[in-house]
Amino acid sequence: MRQGPCVAKVAPFGAATEGLKVAADGLVVENTSTETRFVKCNVLAKTGKWYFEVTINASISGSVCVGWALPTLDSGHLKTNLGDDSLSWAYDIYRQRKCHSSDSTSSWYGDYFSNGDTLGCKVDLEQKKISFSKNGNELGVAFEAGDLNPTDGLFPAASIFRKAKLTFNFDKKKWKHPPKNDPDVQGLHAQVTEQEYASLVEIFNRFKNEGVNLSESGETGDVIKGQGFLNYGKEMGVEEDTDIGLMILAWKLNAEGQWEFKREEFVDGWVGYGCSSLAQMKKRLDVWRQELKDKREEFKKFYFFVFDYLKEDKRTIILTEEALTVWQMLGLDKSWPLWDKWAKYIVKEVKAVSRDNWRQYIDFIKAHPEGVDNYDPNASWPVLMDGFVDYINENQD
Repeated sequence: MRQGPCVAKVAPFGAATEGLKVAADGLVVENTSTETRFVKCNVLAKTGKWYFEVTINASISGSVCVGWALPTLDSGHLKTNLGDDSLSWAYDIYRQRKCHSSDSTSSWYGDYFSNGDTLGCKVDLEQKKISFSKNGNELGVAFEAGDLNPTDGLFPAASIFRKAKLTFNFDKKKWKHPPKNDPDVQGLHAQVTEQEYASLVEIFNRFKNEGVNLSESGETGDVIKGQGFLNYGKEMGVEEDTDIGLMILAWKLNAEGQWEFKREEFVDGWVGYGCSSLAQMKKRLDVWRQELKDKREEFKKFYFFVFDYLKEDKRTIILTEEALTVWQMLGLDKSWPLWDKWAKYIVKEVKAVSRDNWRQYIDFIKAHPEGVDNYDPNASWPVLMDGFVDYINENQD
């Protein structure tokens, strides 16, 4: 999810801006002064994977640091270059160093850049990794930022020494070197127009109001919930209670609350996917449904999300009956011949399913698709799975 205007651009940042020229489109930047100047993007990346490019338009005579910064970075934190503080992560394309706090003095990284080269800057806010590339060639992971809080988000930024001239590219459709084998990466330039953005807001308001009108209190907050949430599901082709469509949408839009969409989640989420009409949203949902069938790793990510989405706040369990219902909604009962025995066993043995048991279950049925004859009691399966194997052996047909 992104936060900010539809059109991504950069602007001067910091107290000193003399000699820093930014083109009208906010993409071409030139420093004609003899000091370092800073710029930052007007769009914040909050969740997911994001990428932008910077092309070198003039010979570099000093440090040019490009990367990502936390929204808490302000002029009071700025030092000599981007990355010299604890709130930003950057690559110095002149000195060939990765820069973050005090580590910037000794961390060699990357390759030399010259006039005409393009730097790719990628962040994965789920895996907490920042990497860079040169003309489409990966330079490797630069930072595995364990102290990076994905909920804070990051914005692109750069520090530019004298005579340097850069062109930024936030538009996915115009990337010179898109990240390889990573279709989930998005560009910060929205794939919708201002008019389409307004249409998205209208859609949100429609279903929010439908929820308000049928709410007992007459108010739901700035969210789509209740009947408005269900009506939106119907527009997306979700008719049955057992349809996982709304949970897929919640996953892809990074919804935090059960069975509701906040305005920011809904509008900014769909902006990121370039959808501004109900027809486009439904079409995208159909694509996501198919991906869950075709790609095990994608299904696994969704499967992990479902547990956290359904559990109550501050708890790490869901009730057994609910777990069984959701496993059936996900079709895991039809794909495993031991399902009936598993259902009888788990109802008898536990009142709730923990996060660890939930996550291990999908690997357990993959490892034992037909039976448990090859079960290894010394493997690191949870006690619940050990007990199930004992139950099977004690109740042979």
